[in-house]
Amino acid sequence: MKLRIPATSANIGPGFDVAGLALGLYQYLEVNLADKTNLGPDHLVYVAYERAFAYRGQDPKPASFNYYGDIPRSRGLGSSAACIVAGLVAANELGALNLSQDQLLNLATEIEGHPDNVAPALLGGLVYSMVDEVVYSKKVPVHSSLLFTLCIPETEFSTEKARGLLPKKLEMKDAVCNLSHLPFLIQALEEGDFDLLKLASKDCLHEPYRGPYIPYFLDLKKALEKKACVHISGAGSTSLLISKVPLKEELEDLTKGEAKILQVTIDQEGVKKIDH
Repeated sequence: MKLRIPATSANIGPGFDVAGLALGLYQYLEVNLADKTNLGPDHLVYVAYERAFAYRGQDPKPASFNYYGDIPRSRGLGSSAACIVAGLVAANELGALNLSQDQLLNLATEIEGHPDNVAPALLGGLVYSMVDEVVYSKKVPVHSSLLFTLCIPETEFSTEKARGLLPKKLEMKDAVCNLSHLPFLIQALEEGDFDLLKLASKDCLHEPYRGPYIPYFLDLKKALEKKACVHISGAGSTSLLISKVPLKEELEDLTKGEAKILQVTIDQEGVKKIDH
């Protein structure tokens, strides 16, 4: 069996820990039943694989795993979410566990700690989520006129380090800022309204604190103010740029060729079983 799992870009400005996009950049998991499992117990794919069986009160079936792809680690593109979703779906398929999509989403969120990456990795598209004992997620279509470009630095940026930059307490006005902007961000992405998107992209919860530590981020926001909405992808170090015009060549010039620039599509399918 072979699975394809998309990269994800979470937060998208004011959607901190709530919203995420599935992107056309992929990891792959080839997995088959075997006499002995070839992954260590701490590998996140296997942690999720084992968790799915445990949910059904079963021991995990031994399997051989080959996990590979193009999602870089510690760059804010959902590498851990891809591992988790891959392991859960592999267990569900190989073990005939009959876990529903909602059950998979809740298990993935328990492992990851929040749903903003695992939900789009599982469902595809633009997804926003709420956790209230269980996870509620809503998938929203993204307008085809919008272009999405990644600026991926060589520098890694761990989620733990990124979380450590956030303040322990928030001002009420900052919470209100994000609450008020997020619905309009979702509307703008759905309708392709770039002027509204520029207004709605303001974030007060994480980008002001992480921005100075993300390579190119502040410079790109300034240089491309009229052309693009520039966001920290997840916890960084990647920047996600949303525009109506191609940006690849200009970004390569701005970063002097020292970052990887990818124009990506929105993945609408989420995790998918594919032919070899």
